[in-house]
Amino acid sequence: MFKRQKQEYKEYEIYTEEEINHIFHLLDEYAPLRNRVFIKFAFTGGFRRGELLAIDESDLFFDKNQVRIDEALQYTKKYGYRFKAPKNKSFRTITLPAAVMQEAYVLLKEIRKNRLLLRELWVGWKEDKINSCYLERITGNHSIPHPQIHGGSDLLKDII
Repeated sequence: MFKRQKQEYKEYEIYTEEEINHIFHLLDEYAPLRNRVFIKFAFTGGFRRGELLAIDESDLFFDKNQVRIDEALQYTKKYGYRFKAPKNKSFRTITLPAAVMQEAYVLLKEIRKNRLLLRELWVGWKEDKINSCYLERITGNHSIPHPQIHGGSDLLKDII
């Protein structure tokens, strides 16, 4: 009989309140609206990347400042892109700060306008890597450490 080796977990740092406020200031100053909304959703809601990419209009409740997570977008070599249940089947509704939801509303209006203007030419955004790469670039350019966002999501929600 084999004895199972104890798994060691790597410790990681999370952002302080001052670092989050600084990042939000940088996003407001430099980031395109789409990146700003996605990154602020990740920070304030603790969403995973696949959950963020699966959010559609029916998941946004602007009157209550809430976002419903009922699916996640996943990519595999075998099946390509597909929707699946969130990790651990964690279906939930998260209340976000009103200012973040207001920015999401402005983004939604912009998307609707572009979809209407372009009609059948509308393809949406083609790159899903832009958000995490953008956060790495903005933090790197301003000497801010780049820890995992989701790891400290409960603390981040308390701070915000």
